Amino acid sequence: MITQRVLVVINDRDLQMSKENLINSVIKVLNDKHNADIEKAYIAEVFNTKTKETFWVVDDALKAMLRLDTNVLENNYATKDMLKGVVAGGSVELNGSGMSQQQIQTLISQALINKVDRAEVYSKDEVDEALTNLATKDEVNAKLDSSTYTADKATFATKDELGTKANSSELAQYTTKDELGAKADSSELANLATKDELRAKADISSLESLATKDELNNLATKDELRAKADISSLEGLATKAELANLATKEELQEAITSIPTSGGSLDAKQLQTAITSNETITNLSSVVANLASNMQGATYAQVAAMLNYSSSGASLPKSLAIYSDYSLKERSGDTVVKIKIKECINDSYATLSELKLYGSDGKQYVMHSYTDSSLTSAKLVYKAKDDGVIPELSGVSATSSEWSKGEDEIEVDIKATSAFSAFNAYRIGARFSSSSGWCSAGSAANKDEVTITIKDFTPAKLEIRTGYANNTHLITKSSFVVSAGELYAEELAANEGDKSRVISLDFNKMNLNLNGDKYVELAKAWNIVPSQYEPNYTIGKLLDLIGEVSGDKPFKFTLKGIAIHTDSYGTGITNVEFFNHEGARLYPKYVQVTSGDNVATFILTKNESEKTEVANTIPADYDYKAANEYKVIAKRISPQYGGNYLFEKMMFYTAAGGYNNEYLTGSGVVHLEFECSFVPAKVQYIQSPYGHGKATGYDILIDDAVVSTVMYAGGSYDYETHDLANVKFRVPKEATQ
Repeated sequence: MITQRVLVVINDRDLQMSKENLINSVIKVLNDKHNADIEKAYIAEVFNTKTKETFWVVDDALKAMLRLDTNVLENNYATKDMLKGVVAGGSVELNGSGMSQQQIQTLISQALINKVDRAEVYSKDEVDEALTNLATKDEVNAKLDSSTYTADKATFATKDELGTKANSSELAQYTTKDELGAKADSSELANLATKDELRAKADISSLESLATKDELNNLATKDELRAKADISSLEGLATKAELANLATKEELQEAITSIPTSGGSLDAKQLQTAITSNETITNLSSVVANLASNMQGATYAQVAAMLNYSSSGASLPKSLAIYSDYSLKERSGDTVVKIKIKECINDSYATLSELKLYGSDGKQYVMHSYTDSSLTSAKLVYKAKDDGVIPELSGVSATSSEWSKGEDEIEVDIKATSAFSAFNAYRIGARFSSSSGWCSAGSAANKDEVTITIKDFTPAKLEIRTGYANNTHLITKSSFVVSAGELYAEELAANEGDKSRVISLDFNKMNLNLNGDKYVELAKAWNIVPSQYEPNYTIGKLLDLIGEVSGDKPFKFTLKGIAIHTDSYGTGITNVEFFNHEGARLYPKYVQVTSGDNVATFILTKNESEKTEVANTIPADYDYKAANEYKVIAKRISPQYGGNYLFEKMMFYTAAGGYNNEYLTGSGVVHLEFECSFVPAKVQYIQSPYGHGKATGYDILIDDAVVSTVMYAGGSYDYETHDLANVKFRVPKEATQ
């Protein structure tokens, strides 16, 4: 990618724009230029003619390339590496006054002149004149001759020796040798003590602190030290005063033991600030202690990997394990791939198109026909095509009602959590154009998902396109969740960072290392050998649990709306119906409300003649088991509009266009939790027959895992059915042994 530099002049004379607005305007200018030509990234030198401020801004593409946290360069300048390969790109003025390039250069020159007081600045002539009085480098070198010092350095006094001598400023106070000779009276010399007599008079109490002769013999003489000394390194040594400012060993030990263990990290800038400002070592995070305990005997590569892993503040893991690529080769049955959208460029809508499948035999499968079930769901027919060219939407017809699967054909179901009007789910298989493809109903990041169910076929590879030609509506981070073979709802490592228009999944090289690239780097640095991933579960069906479920050990699940499709007093459901494992419809016989209308207990019977249409009280000590009946406890998590729209009425009958027995939230989607004395084979309901709000679809969750999803089909009185009899779920291997 070519990086191009742009000069942006801000001509806001009245300072009407905040700096934040200025920066956002510059970012928009750069992103527009990048979107017009995606082969170029842009960096702008921004000059404010009013404030004389200059700073650097990069577009989103260059921000991602340089791994920056913000589009504005932190230090207000561009480094050599950042500007490498940058070419001049003209200029842009945000106020639209149309200044020419020459006018901009003149403006900048004048702004630079105004920054200083001309009276305080030397002219070039003044500087040249001053320089003529200075010695040149050669003249200085000629004056310095180290040969004299080298020859006589043995006779020189050291700095310490000179320090013991008199200060030259005090010499006038001393008596000269001649003056002493003139004043000395030899007759008085007999009264003076000799050197030996003085030695004998020494204070014996201080002798213990003196070195013995043997100890002195082990010390180097002054000449020996002088011979060993390298005078060239003396300037790099610390003075006694400088050493006095350093912490003692005991002080360091005390500081280390007081390092907090609450986690966190310090970047290089914080660490330098702590050092230069003499901050206490207690400001260092537990990352330091964690690293120190693991670095003993580590190689450079291992230390580098540990530092890189901990750079975000994470503590080192207690153990390491990584997996080799996982393959679904030679598997049979359905392949379910859920695309979880995590990030979009500019936090925008998301688009997907040109879904294509590859077989293990090299065949390429493209969209052949479709059934447009609803805005968010579709059934597609894929067919092998030699050239693999994806057809335009206009070249694909609706699937015939008499269609049956033929040779080299594959059924593909599409379910999306939302869809923008006129960008239905079935368009996901057509060639990209401004009017084709699926598009989310709104900002998609961490909200929207698209589930692709490939019936009775395990492809070798899947490809799908995202974004428009100018990179709008581009998914920049997503992950696949795969259910196929022995895998159930296994999330793969996320696709991120490259802003590629094609997202691909190789089913023979699936990456199950979810801890990130830094974790894998750390494991490889420590010579961890990748192992084959083994699921710690088996895949079972809900009906396998029939013998394990009872009133004392109920089957629990959650019914929850995915998102709002239409909002009218929130969203509503009615005609909620349960079926037992034999397929028999169950009717409410008793309906009792408790806990302030937040909990309702239903006793269900197979006998339609015993059903009730109003809430009533369950008889004391009623034995529903003896009557061959079933118990369901419903807990309301979502709000309730009130009036006639109570949640305990949801199992009563409501006719088309009616609203007498509808549970309406008032705001948001329906969210209910159920505890059942049995495992229902099927649960179904109708969304608001009267025309109140509807959800885009509903999930059924078990232990917070989605096991069934049914999307809104678009009608006004259609049952949405969760076929729980065929729902699969994870059974921990410990429970199967």
